[in-house]
Amino acid sequence: MRARGLALEVTALVVIALLPAFADLVRGSTSRCAQDGVAVDSNYAVYARYEGDVELEFCGVSCADLWMRRSGKPAIAVEVTDCVDGHRFAARNAHFVKIYVDWRESVPDPIRVFASREEALAHIREFGGELLVGPRRPLGTASDLRWDRASGDR
Repeated sequence: MRARGLALEVTALVVIALLPAFADLVRGSTSRCAQDGVAVDSNYAVYARYEGDVELEFCGVSCADLWMRRSGKPAIAVEVTDCVDGHRFAARNAHFVKIYVDWRESVPDPIRVFASREEALAHIREFGGELLVGPRRPLGTASDLRWDRASGDR
């Protein structure tokens, strides 16, 4: 009788421990932001690779930028997701647009990423916003990202 009760308790604990993984499976999201733990929407994802082939995933540019500034660890490579067609590309080639909406209510991040400068400017003309350049550019600039110097890309 006592063994049966113990087996039931152990089974209950295992089920409880597996509930978060099951919830992620049902929702279809297993990626969590390295900064704040929220689910990562692949349309806004940012990826930072560090030594030891460690890749961190972020829910958007704002979280990635905050984490990188706070950590002080230079990334070997940073990739962002183009908001036009969803392809992943090097952040050093990105054009960032800050949108002016109540973004917490409608979108996961107030910064949009464009592979094309022309598409970034067209977005600004149509919806408003600001092209982030110079010291306002998130994720560092081409000259201060370690991978840029390491690869020789300028």
